[in-house]
Amino acid sequence: MPNAPLKPAIQIINGHATTTSLRIADHFGKRHANVLRAISTLECSNEFRKLNFELTSQSVRMPNGGVRNDTVCTMTRDGFVFLAMGFTGKEVAQWKEAYIKAFNEMEAEIVRQQQAKQAAALPVISQPDLETINRINQRAWNLAQASFEEYRSRMMEDVLVKNGSIKPEDWEPVETSAEMIEMILEAVNGLESMTRSLRRKAGRLEAATNHGKVVPQGGSGLQNNLHKRPK
Repeated sequence: MPNAPLKPAIQIINGHATTTSLRIADHFGKRHANVLRAISTLECSNEFRKLNFELTSQSVRMPNGGVRNDTVCTMTRDGFVFLAMGFTGKEVAQWKEAYIKAFNEMEAEIVRQQQAKQAAALPVISQPDLETINRINQRAWNLAQASFEEYRSRMMEDVLVKNGSIKPEDWEPVETSAEMIEMILEAVNGLESMTRSLRRKAGRLEAATNHGKVVPQGGSGLQNNLHKRPK
């Protein structure tokens, strides 16, 4: 078990936490060529490989001062986990745990940065100043007073409250809905129409009786009342 704290190498590329095959080879004690070979022989789908592994080249400085271009594979968290499943050993397990923790921390940092960008893009909405707040409070108080006076007047005029049928503390405002008002108006209009029709019929009957065209013959009800004449 190494004495120094394990320091996985994680970097952000295109908004994703990634590491490289070179870092994996270095930390897991493997030859880089063997790590690349292990990646190429992973039994995963082509879709998974395209999403989680990408071959690139990296310049490596030689001991003699020269530079060579090595093939390097960049991988995501999922790619690392898939690859590392095949690695065994006590120290390897410690590196696996360290890398998973590092990936978690880096992804949390990515989320934090994205949230910060979104917050910065939002328009700044200032709170009302003290004068506006005072005006809002005054208006709310005026509306509350108006409601108080309205309900107080309605309770004072309510017959059920006056005669003691309803206690003031049990009183509830009765709101007449638009539908109810329409029904009442229809009923009133209907009664007025019926009254006008009865009056017209009564007028015709009375006129016919006066001219001798209709002779009342006993019975009761509306016709007898209409044709009853003083003796």
